[in-house]
Amino acid sequence: EERGLYKKMKIVDQLRYFAALKGVGYREAEKRIDFWLDRMMLSEWKQKKTSDLSKGMQQKIQFISTVLHDPDLLILDEPFSGLDPINVEFLMEVISEFKTRDKTIIFSTHLMETAEKLCTDILLINKSRKVLAGSIREIKQSHGANLIALRATNVNGVINDKTLVERVLEHADERILYPAAGVNAQQILLRLIESGSEIEKFEKIEPSLNDIFLDNVKPQESGQ
Repeated sequence: EERGLYKKMKIVDQLRYFAALKGVGYREAEKRIDFWLDRMMLSEWKQKKTSDLSKGMQQKIQFISTVLHDPDLLILDEPFSGLDPINVEFLMEVISEFKTRDKTIIFSTHLMETAEKLCTDILLINKSRKVLAGSIREIKQSHGANLIALRATNVNGVINDKTLVERVLEHADERILYPAAGVNAQQILLRLIESGSEIEKFEKIEPSLNDIFLDNVKPQESGQ
């Protein structure tokens, strides 16, 4: 995987070079380099070569080189590649800080959960073709924002009634119900109570981006 870093060059020299390319003066660059290396917990690696760093560390250096000149527009290609879960969360926090400073951020990712946490607008692509585009809120609202998470016993008579429930997904210790057209959550809840179901959890939920993506891609894959 190509990261755009010089493998045999020291980290500090690379960052100085990238800062100079973006017009950052030497003294200011030194301050920013020290700040970001400390922020990314890489200060002790300052004099090391890229080849001495792990894949995750290299990813952090790549990110630093992208933000050293404090751009108004950030374009990030799979910024979380090679990072462990702790560092993914950490980098997400850093990127979120740029959002609060009114920076425009465009990034590509295969991780739908990450996109859901960071993005306000998305473009979903499958095999180079647009699947969906728009704000996450609008997309979720248009793809069944009234799903139901159900954990209960004695429910088969209700959830197998196609006039009430179109589809049921088993998820861990609960079921995800897709209400039939024209049916709302209150109607299903009432039927469950009337049928004597013992309800532990009944919660309206939104579909995840991953669910929405799969629902839109599967018909294309099957040729429908």
